[in-house]
Amino acid sequence: MRRIIPFVLLAAAVAACQDRGITVPVDDAQLALARGQPVQQVIGGGSVVREDIAGTPREIYGFQAQLDAEGNAWGEAEVHFPSDDVKMHIAVQCLVIERNMAWLSGPVTRSDDPDTPVGRVFVWQVQDNGEGQGAPPDRISSFFFLATGNYEPDACLAKAPRPTVPWDNGGVRILTPGMPNLADLVGTWDAMALLYIRLPDLGDTADAVAGDREVRWTVAPDGRFSMLWWHPGEIFENVTGAADLVDGQMRLSYDGGPTLVMPQEGRITGSTMYGGGDIPFGYDWDGDGEDDDPTRVVMEMRKRRTGILIDDLAGVWDAIVWRYTSTADPAVTLDVLAEEGRAVILTVALDSRLWFVIEPEGWTSNATTVLIDGNQLLARDGSESESPTFSLERGTLSFSGLQAVDFDGDGTQDPAVLEAVLVRR
Repeated sequence: MRRIIPFVLLAAAVAACQDRGITVPVDDAQLALARGQPVQQVIGGGSVVREDIAGTPREIYGFQAQLDAEGNAWGEAEVHFPSDDVKMHIAVQCLVIERNMAWLSGPVTRSDDPDTPVGRVFVWQVQDNGEGQGAPPDRISSFFFLATGNYEPDACLAKAPRPTVPWDNGGVRILTPGMPNLADLVGTWDAMALLYIRLPDLGDTADAVAGDREVRWTVAPDGRFSMLWWHPGEIFENVTGAADLVDGQMRLSYDGGPTLVMPQEGRITGSTMYGGGDIPFGYDWDGDGEDDDPTRVVMEMRKRRTGILIDDLAGVWDAIVWRYTSTADPAVTLDVLAEEGRAVILTVALDSRLWFVIEPEGWTSNATTVLIDGNQLLARDGSESESPTFSLERGTLSFSGLQAVDFDGDGTQDPAVLEAVLVRR
């Protein structure tokens, strides 16, 4: 057994809203699935310290917008720039969502600033980076307008990339209540059932989670994912990549591998995901050592909500202890921080990858995929697996495990125990 990524296409309906704005041309097959219903929404509110503006003013934003299945966009925004004593109201008439990014545009309908007249069209961009302690801040761009002339009300369709700043007080949510959405996949999922069926011989099957084998899938808000096959104490297979939902299809790009596009039947009921479909590769049925044989996958996955999750570890951590002790002679130690004068920085991503940076050299490790199993932090880098024990106490992360280090500088790696303590930045 090797690797299969689960795919799902979700559908849910909410009541349609009124007071619709201009019509955006519909060329997205997803929108045809639920005509006449609001299928995409963006809600944002709060204030942002603009360190990119002289005087670092705090600006205040509030907006909501939605797009129905026929391509009609409508909404409103209230914007306050205290440094310029400017308040304005914008009628949102254009909304485009792409993964965890959204672009909005529309004309000013009310303003107390003569330099910001009614009718001037503004465009801005936001980024939803998810919820939870480990999620990075959501981001927002400036509100852009043309110095001469005017944008068209549907200027957001261009999806022009714009510089963004972190949202320190408040944030944005990108929702698709009536359509499949990447946000529905974000989180940690454990396979309850994952069955591979040989194509075209449907009588030949393999069970990916038989015995003590398990499968875990973690998806970050930007679509980055890790899929891990494991049993107690060890990850024995892992893949990483990026997921998206485009034109009603699940699109998966494997790191260093192919992109898989396929229509998918599936649903989410509460915390359970059901799905299945045919893919052109995924299992080695003919025994040639390559996972390139056509396969049907049927799966049930359940979202993990209890215990320590990758969300709890995600973020940047600074080491305050990083010490190696020789297993052959415990009197021999190496304190990387005190004796070597180095700093060790750990970054844990929401897709279950982590990496280290050592300063002042700026050396960066390869990304390692990790899985939390009780008090063990299972890790796999290439074909190498580790299982250090760890503890998380508020803002302090500690772990220890077997490592190898060159104590005497002779080029030979000696068995050692690593003790590390890090604090959240």
